Amino acid sequence: MAVSNRRTVLVLALLVVSMTIASGALLVLEPRPATGVYPISLNVVDRQTDLANGLFDTTPSPDPHAWTAIVIHQSGAAGGSAETLGQTHQKLGLGGLGYHFVLGNGHGAPDGQIVAGFRWTSQQRGAFPGGSVDPLGRRTISICLIGEAKSPPTPMQLRQLVWLVQQLQAKFGISADHVLTPRTISGSNDGSAFPSAAFRQQLYTTSAP
Repeated sequence: MAVSNRRTVLVLALLVVSMTIASGALLVLEPRPATGVYPISLNVVDRQTDLANGLFDTTPSPDPHAWTAIVIHQSGAAGGSAETLGQTHQKLGLGGLGYHFVLGNGHGAPDGQIVAGFRWTSQQRGAFPGGSVDPLGRRTISICLIGEAKSPPTPMQLRQLVWLVQQLQAKFGISADHVLTPRTISGSNDGSAFPSAAFRQQLYTTSAP
């Protein structure tokens, strides 16, 4: 009986040791989260919950007179996200994501997802590759749509963009003529695939509904 008990204890001890070793191996092999190499603070703004409340939950709070225009960019790539753009901007010496908002197109980020970058949540001016901090000479809110210039935004991107721009117009008193689309920025056909006419029909002509 004593021998049987010793064997049972020995088997249990070996089982505990083997499980401990296996658990340690799994912890070693488990992928580690990426370190914060790129100083980006991202907050998803869900238009279906709390509507614009989260949009203007910034530190400091938005100054109603701080922003006078909105500029819309296209990323120029078929896919991507706020994170990948931030990594590119970091390498270009911009200190992280240069845009205030990024809208995904389903390739790299959910289609129509609105992401507010750290420049918006901390109410800083945008930064743009190869240009000044504020290339239009105004206090502009910069929005970037993931996608190629030769391709139009997805229907979900466009719907979310209209909602976002309307919220910003109403908050800061920005009229439609101070909302610049990719074509009006360059004055050429670089943004010819962007549906400017249909988009503008949905904006507030003045600053509020």
